Amino acid sequence: APSPAAPAPAAHVATPTPTAAPTPTAAPTPTAAGQIEVRPGDTLWDLAAAHLGDPMKWPLLHEANRAAVENPDLIFPGQALRIPPR
Repeated sequence: APSPAAPAPAAHVATPTPTAAPTPTAAPTPTAAGQIEVRPGDTLWDLAAAHLGDPMKWPLLHEANRAAVENPDLIFPGQALRIPPR
């Protein structure tokens, strides 16, 4: 009769290594005085916080760019947006 197979050695369990924290996105690229270029992941909320000092001022940013931004939820990388005065 065949002998029973020896138990397999215990598998090595890898210890997870911590991942680096995501780096914050760089500030949007200025295209001209009073303008910025939208980068991937930007929102009017974030741009208003960065350039107008308050994310709640996103409607001012939308209004200043109404011709280029019909829907405030849809801005696209590469768009040049005008930053209104604070």
